[in-house]
Amino acid sequence: MFRKGKKRHSSSSSQSSEISTKSKDKATVIQIPAQNFE
Repeated sequence: MFRKGKKRHSSSSSQSSEISTKSKDKATVIQIPAQNFE
């Protein structure tokens, strides 16, 4: 039972990491055109 719990946590961590990376990519993409406007 403990192993199943850990596996679930791993999946959650992986999804969180992917979301963080995607958010950072979007932020970077938005920042680049913003600098060009200046």
